[in-house]
Amino acid sequence: MSALDHGYSAEIDSIDKAGWEDLMARFEDASYHQTWSFGALHAGEKAISHLVLKTNGQVTGMAQARLLRFPGLRIGLAYVSSGPMYRIKGVPPQPDALQNLLRALCLEYVLRRGYFLRVLPNKIDSGEDAAHRGLYEKEGYSLGRDPRQTVIVDLSRSLDEIRKNMDRKWRQTLQAAERRHLALVEGDGEEIYEMAMKLIGEMKNRKGFLGGNQGEALRVHRDLPPSQRLRFLVCVDEQEPVAVLGWTTTGSVGLPLVAATGTRALKTNASYVLWWKMIEYYKANGFLAVDMGGINQKRNPGGYYFKTHILGKRLHEQPHYLGPFDACNNGLSRLFFIAANQTRQALQDVRALV
Repeated sequence: MSALDHGYSAEIDSIDKAGWEDLMARFEDASYHQTWSFGALHAGEKAISHLVLKTNGQVTGMAQARLLRFPGLRIGLAYVSSGPMYRIKGVPPQPDALQNLLRALCLEYVLRRGYFLRVLPNKIDSGEDAAHRGLYEKEGYSLGRDPRQTVIVDLSRSLDEIRKNMDRKWRQTLQAAERRHLALVEGDGEEIYEMAMKLIGEMKNRKGFLGGNQGEALRVHRDLPPSQRLRFLVCVDEQEPVAVLGWTTTGSVGLPLVAATGTRALKTNASYVLWWKMIEYYKANGFLAVDMGGINQKRNPGGYYFKTHILGKRLHEQPHYLGPFDACNNGLSRLFFIAANQTRQALQDVRALV
């Protein structure tokens, strides 16, 4: 693999948390999963690594990798989730910056450390973003298979158009819930955090399980700087919180991370109002789209129905995520990745059955 192009340089693990948070604000394609707080709380402070790409001394790209090492050996995994970041706000996308960023990741984690590198871009597999494949392949990455699907709400359309395209039953349920004039509390402070914790606990007790890692998302929220914290909306009925929705405020594509309902919310259809208000928030704040957080008809048929019917007439347009892209020249690290991935999949299957 060749060195970085002339004028490009990469700095590895030479930045602190405050500096990382400050730089993230410059990128349109910043994401929750690239925040220092998420990486540190999900994997541990010692299991994250940060790469900053510069062009003639100016920052043009960044990537946070979560690491899993095999003790005592030159074997490990590096996972870049919802990254890397290279789209600077107000500047046209620079393919050369992305290409050198991908090369820098390979030079550091694949060649120098001997790890298996997996990059899952913060992209949807569309005609526009498919051009990324050529850059990845040119830098020695192979395209893996990611079966995950999601629901994307395109915010270039007007709110009226989005609403008209909803499934008829979804729209009618939303209208009925709106006529109840439910009280809503919005914010990111400690009071709303406590409401969210209460509702998550209530839903977990009712269902016996909880999709995703919502407790972790709340802990990450507390650790994030104010500019990157989640935004919460709580529905209150008779002075009691009955439903909560929390979403990211980073980057240009929205993502809901916390969703919980109490028993009383089922009678009011409060969730319909909360999800619509989230779409309104993202539209008002200039986001390009909302990624509804993935769908799986087999594991979560209720969530699949709820999310897909927001789109209604446009359901057929829903894509897969782009990637993942893998790079490795260490056979032992590749075997380590296969074993780790099979273990993760088995644990997910067990959770789905419990």
